[in-house]
Order: sequence, then C-alpha cells, then structure tokens
Amino acid sequence: MTDPDPTVDLERLVDDLKQRLEERRQAGLYPPALEEQLDEHARQFATHRMPRPDLIQPLRQAMAKVDQTRGIHREEIEPSSSIPLGAHVHRAADKLQRRHLDSLVAQVWTFAASVTDALARTIDVLDQPQDDYLGVIEQLDAILERISALEAGTATGGALGSLVERVERLEATERDRQFTPFFSNMQFEAAFRGSQEELRARYAELADYLVSSSCQSVVDLGCGQGVLLELLAERDISAVGVELDGELARVCRAKGLDVHQRNGLHYLQDQANGSLDAIVLLQVVEHLSHQQVTDLFLLAYQKLRPDGVLAIETVNPQSLYVYARAFYLDPTHSTPVHPAYLGFLSEEAGFSGHRIEWRNPVRPEEVLTGKTEDARRLGALLFGPQDYLFLGVR
Repeated sequence: MTDPDPTVDLERLVDDLKQRLEERRQAGLYPPALEEQLDEHARQFATHRMPRPDLIQPLRQAMAKVDQTRGIHREEIEPSSSIPLGAHVHRAADKLQRRHLDSLVAQVWTFAASVTDALARTIDVLDQPQDDYLGVIEQLDAILERISALEAGTATGGALGSLVERVERLEATERDRQFTPFFSNMQFEAAFRGSQEELRARYAELADYLVSSSCQSVVDLGCGQGVLLELLAERDISAVGVELDGELARVCRAKGLDVHQRNGLHYLQDQANGSLDAIVLLQVVEHLSHQQVTDLFLLAYQKLRPDGVLAIETVNPQSLYVYARAFYLDPTHSTPVHPAYLGFLSEEAGFSGHRIEWRNPVRPEEVLTGKTEDARRLGALLFGPQDYLFLGVR
C-alpha cells in the first residue's frame, strides 16, 4: 500500500480559492454577497474534510498489528491440558476433527482478510481528502465563471444581456404608453359626461329593462361613480360593480355600493359559469383592445345564464359628428366599435339574438337641415345619434 503525501496543504488551496474570488469581486463580476457566501461554504468544507494526522497515524499502527496477527493456523492451537492424558486426548480428537477444523480455519481466515481490506480502504479515504477537495474546487470554479458570464452579460453581449436589454426596452415602451394625467376621472366625467342627475335620467330605462328581464344578479363593468348600481338598488336588484379606477371605486363604496377595484375581464373569469343574469358595460368597450372585445363575448356567453343579457353602450361610429365632438375628446379611447361587428361577435359566440337601440341624439340646433333627399341623407350621416346600446341575449 502506498501512503499519500501527508504534506498537501489544503489551507493553501482555500487561500487560492479566496484569491480568485477577490480578483473577480474587485473586477465587479460578482453580486455583493456572493464572495462572503462562497467563502463560508469553503471554510465549512475545509473544516470538515481537513486531514487529521492525530487520528490517521494511530489507525495505521493498529492496521499494522492486524496485518501481523491475522494469520490463523490449526497447528498453533495449544494441545496441552490440565487433565491426565489430556494432550493425548486433544491430539486424538484433532485427528478425528481435522477436516472440520481446516474448514473452520479457512472461513475465519477469509473473514479476517475481508475485514482487514475494508479497514485499509477506509484509512486510505480518510487520508486523501485533497483529491475530493480539488474536484469540488474545479466544479465550483466553473460555476463561478458561469455566474460571472451571466452577471456581466450586458457588458459582454451575452444571451442574458440581450434579453435584459429587450425587456428594458419593452418596459420603457409600456411606460410611455401609460396615461397618468394630473386630473382625476371624476373631474373628467363631471366636465364631459354630464351631471349625476342627467346620467340617472339617461340610464333609468336600462334599469327598467333589466327588471323586466328578471335580472337579479347583475355585474356592471366599469361602473364609474355607480349611477346604474344606484338605480338597480332602488329596484331591488342585486348588482355588483367593477371599477379599475381607485378613486371612483372608493366613491361607490362610500355610497354603500358593492364595488370591486380590479380589471373587469379578470373579474368575469373568476365567476362561475351560468351564474349571472346580466353583464353591463356603459361607455367601456371603446377603451378595450380588439382582443379584449372578442374575449368579452366569449366570457359573457360562459358566465350568463340562459336568457341572460349582455348590455353594451358605446359611441356610434356611423355618426361623423361623434369624431368631431365626442370620441377623440377622451384620450383613453382605443377604437370605435361598429354595431354590426358586435352583432357578428354575439352570433359567433353563440348568443340567440340581439338588437340595437340608438341613443343620445345630437341637439337639434346643431343638425344640418334640408328639404331634399340628399340633404336628409347627408344630415343623417353627419349628425346621427352619438351612442348606441347593444342588447344581446344568451
């Protein structure tokens, strides 16, 4: 058996590792806490795996004694005896049991040899930790280099750096798209949508229609200051509002209305299928993206009960007056939605039918009048109703 070199200095190996960490840390390649964490791991590993000459040497001495005494021979069995003629009796018995004794000695020899070999291998493992340690250092160094490459990806043009740059560009673009005015939605509604009394008069007919349609579970998406919710509550209809604007949601809750501050489509997704009698969106759909509009119809079909109602009020894109006076007045409008398109979506989603109600006519003094057919047609195109109400039935 060849003894390992007892002079291997694992402390030096730890120092080498720490030096590499320090060089990379000074170069700015590691996060601030990484060097300390790895140093602690290295210290613990070295402490647990450091060679212990005070233990190894006694083990080797004990092993040498085992090698010297492990020989077992039948001839060395003591034949003397304290009884008269005992030695002759032992020798006679030995001749009779020779074959059995030889077999027993062989088994004991085999067992002793295997135990001795196991002990020798154990001592070798305990006395050669540097091989394991060097392997760990090698793997650790590869991991550190990989971390360095990832951390320095932006500077080196690595894959991570490219991804980070793309994400940062997307986030910057999204920030530029966000509209965060210094005025509130309440101020905007007060200036351009009319007073609360005017809105109550405008939506009282819709509230009556929901009553006549036996609607008890109604969701108003984008409920604003809760005008329709108040009208429904006065008619003993259980209505829930969903409003993304925090200030408007707080105003509604101060009135005692049940209003959730969250995305309306996300709220619909969480409702049980077939659990709603009506879904209402008043001046909301024009704020949605094209995908969100199509998602709305699929969700509404799933969440409404049979004969449930989907009510959508929005600006009328068939009236050119709308573009001059209403649609572009609101900077949060996305795109006008044609009534024929909503009808198409309802049919494709599975609704049994729908109808359109024209609402909010232009004031008479602003309408172009004429006696000829062409003048009347031009007047209808230019000064058609500013809004329409889509009513779809599940």
